[in-house]
Amino acid sequence: MQSGDSLDADLGVNEADGDHKDDTLRLVLDSSPFGISIISKKDPDKRLFVNKRMAEMFGFKSHDEMLNFSAAESYVNPEDLQKLRDPGKDGNFQTEVEMERYKKDGSRWWCHLYRRPAKFEGEDVIVAWHADITDRKLMELELVNNTAKLQAIFDNTPLNMNLKDTTGRYELINKIYAAWYGLTPQDIIGKRASEFFFDMPTADSLDEIEQNVLKTGEPYQYEVQIKGKDGMLYDRQVLKFPVITEDGNTNSIGTIAIDITEHKENERKLLEAKESADAANQSKSEFLAHMSHELRTPLNAILGFSQILSEEILGAHSISKYKEYASDIQRSGEHLVSLVNDILDLSKVEAGEIELNPERFPLSYALDDCIKLFEYKNPKGMQRFRVSVSDEISDLFVDARVFRQIIYNLLSNAIKYTPDGGEILINSHLETDGTTVVLIKDNGVGIAPEDIERVQEPFGQGRVHTEITHEGTGLGLSLSKKLMELQGGSLHIESELGDGTTVTLKFPPV
Repeated sequence: MQSGDSLDADLGVNEADGDHKDDTLRLVLDSSPFGISIISKKDPDKRLFVNKRMAEMFGFKSHDEMLNFSAAESYVNPEDLQKLRDPGKDGNFQTEVEMERYKKDGSRWWCHLYRRPAKFEGEDVIVAWHADITDRKLMELELVNNTAKLQAIFDNTPLNMNLKDTTGRYELINKIYAAWYGLTPQDIIGKRASEFFFDMPTADSLDEIEQNVLKTGEPYQYEVQIKGKDGMLYDRQVLKFPVITEDGNTNSIGTIAIDITEHKENERKLLEAKESADAANQSKSEFLAHMSHELRTPLNAILGFSQILSEEILGAHSISKYKEYASDIQRSGEHLVSLVNDILDLSKVEAGEIELNPERFPLSYALDDCIKLFEYKNPKGMQRFRVSVSDEISDLFVDARVFRQIIYNLLSNAIKYTPDGGEILINSHLETDGTTVVLIKDNGVGIAPEDIERVQEPFGQGRVHTEITHEGTGLGLSLSKKLMELQGGSLHIESELGDGTTVTLKFPPV
């Protein structure tokens, strides 16, 4: 029917039909499953006709009763009424829309309304068809309300949560999930994981897990590392579970995840600490076993030779032997003092009780003093010393006593592990930033690369893989390293078995 067409003509009757026309029109309109109303174009609040279904929709017992019910009173939202009164761009009032309406008792319902212009009894009118969609709208509102509740639960939980359909597309996510990846819900909803942030191996793995959940109908828990918005890897603990309807079908896949990055890091640190503690305990056990032997050896020598001297077992005239034994007693005593001093010094360093008294002194003189001490104690030593100090270096500004102790420890090691006829080089130079470097290099038995770190640890054993026998606690390198660090310097070792050892000391600029 076009604008201006007659409703009477559509019904196939004319004025001569009289009452028969009215009865036929009423019968046709009352038989419609849709509510039909005819409203005057001139007075949009006035209904000229309503069918039986229309009266029922608005809660009236008869057509006539509803005719007195203003059209304006039946609209919930005044804006809806205004839109319907607006003839629109084409001027013919034709429209189709869903809206809320009021019944006679004030209750609400929803209709799908379609209207168009026509002629009725010679008057310009608007004919409107109404389909009751209340049940559908209530279901939709309930779904929206339930979804809003679910979203509120999702958004206010400290866990990462999402729902996907059976094809892996996101249906619902919470704020934490979006925030993890620096995205918005709009970036994610309706997409698969591989479409917005997951790398392909991770996305494939997730897809495989979700397919397994769909297949078995059982939840699955696992841990995974996922790249975050900052490009860093984060540890997640994830639970995938099927969402099963009343008929037993799985219509979606749920995910609950929690960030366990800090927990995993603490776990790793605890494991490292445990391994370090176990290693330290093992080193201390080895150290105590080694120390008991080291201490007993000079003590037995002292006691034995002292008994020989005090009881004159060799007779009154064996002066040369007594002198030899007295020398052995002295050497054993000095060794004991050295052992005790090393232990005490290390204990002080670890307890932070070492007090440094830095002073300015010539490097070359301090090195000469250390070398002369060894030459004095061992005038027949078979190792040669070569010293080279750069002219650029004048003085050091460190604790002189501590410096001599470090050099003494390192030269002691070099002498112990360098065969007779070997050479020990002491070289020093100045770096461009003012750092003073002292190198002590020997051509002795060397250290296996895998043992270099171990020999620098407190209570670590001395050099390994050597047949040279020696006295010592294995504390010299560890003590020297700590003393260097206390002064803001560093100690570094380079070595190969059979190719000697180079120890590099670096002292900060004066």
